[in-house]
Amino acid sequence: MLKQDNAASLLVLTVLPFLIYLFFHSLHSRVQGNWPAPMYPTLALFAGIAAAYPPANVGRWFKALAPTAVGLGVVLAGLVYVHAFAPLNTSLGRKDPTHQMRGWQQVGDEVARLAKANDIDWVATTSYGLTGQMSNALKTSGLKVYGIPERMRYAMIPDNLQNPENSDMLYVTEERRDRSQKLKSNFNQVELLETIPRENKGLFGKTAIENVRIYRLSGAKEPLKSN
Repeated sequence: MLKQDNAASLLVLTVLPFLIYLFFHSLHSRVQGNWPAPMYPTLALFAGIAAAYPPANVGRWFKALAPTAVGLGVVLAGLVYVHAFAPLNTSLGRKDPTHQMRGWQQVGDEVARLAKANDIDWVATTSYGLTGQMSNALKTSGLKVYGIPERMRYAMIPDNLQNPENSDMLYVTEERRDRSQKLKSNFNQVELLETIPRENKGLFGKTAIENVRIYRLSGAKEPLKSN
């Protein structure tokens, strides 16, 4: 088929190198669930072509089911969009992929309140995902968010956000990823201020997804190191 169809060959070649890379990467490390996303448009094209122009040698059942598959896909996609905007069911907790979108603004508001109460301008995190969530939730607060690990990720940001120097900070972390013990080598005092739930609020109630801890880091002993 590929030898006879240049368009199909082109579609295959757009995803094949990346697919090969993911295969070899999986042999020594984890492939994250979102990494195959660049291949989805090509796979959708394959499905659309197969539905619109079925091979001549397939049975009638295929031609009958093709429109049904398209309709089902549209309905399912619509439900996913609705759920992403306003959760239909919150009981799945962290098993729901859209949980990553939930509850961060409430966490950010509490961080901003504690920062003001403690006269602190910097917020530290130890995961790039949380760095992004806090940067978005605190974007209008004037607080500076500092991701400690892998500083090369943030080489493009302004110089005034690159170095907290000896400033006191708030450290925000998910309970399951708490690295406050390691930060005691950098600060004289690592004090837990509050533990708050990050909640998933849906159309029919709300569910706690996880706990988020907020620490005060004070009395800097040595510069923070990327690790």
